[in-house]
Amino acid sequence: MTTEQDEAPTTGTQVSPDSLFSRNDRREFVLSFCKAFLNGDVETLAFDPKLSINILTGNKIPPEEVLREKREFMHDVSKACGVDNPPQSEIDLSIDKIFVQIILWRGGGFLKGSFLKYMEQSSTFRSLSTRIEGLEQLMERLIEEVRMLSRIKGPNQP
Repeated sequence: MTTEQDEAPTTGTQVSPDSLFSRNDRREFVLSFCKAFLNGDVETLAFDPKLSINILTGNKIPPEEVLREKREFMHDVSKACGVDNPPQSEIDLSIDKIFVQIILWRGGGFLKGSFLKYMEQSSTFRSLSTRIEGLEQLMERLIEEVRMLSRIKGPNQP
C-alpha cells in the first residue's frame, strides 16, 4: 500500500513499494543537493565541455549540447525550488529528473563536494522541532494545572 506522498504526481507512474527510496526520501536528497549546489558546496563537472561525455555511450558531447543540458538542468533546479510557482506536477517531475542526474553524475565521477550534511541538518531540525512542540504542549498542560490549582486553593493561599 503506497501513501499519498509516495505516489507519482501526474506522470502516470507510481513508486514501487520495493523501491529503496520513497518519494519523500528522493525529495529530501534533491533538497540537500540543491542547497549545497546553490551555496557552492557541491559542483558538477558534467557541464565542462572538455570533460563532458555521455555516460551511457561514452561519446564526447558537443559544446552546444552541453550548454543545452546545463540550461535544462538549471531550469529543473528553478522549478524544483518553486521559482515562478510551477504546478506541483512540474515540481515533482523536476525533482525526479535532478535525482536521476545526481545518480548519473555521482556514478560517473562528475560531482565534487558533499551535500549530505544538509540532509543531516534537516533531520536534526525536524527532530528539534518535534521536541519543541512536545515541550510547548507540556508547558500548556502545566499552565492549565497551575490555573486549576489556583482556583481550588484560592488566590491568597500559599
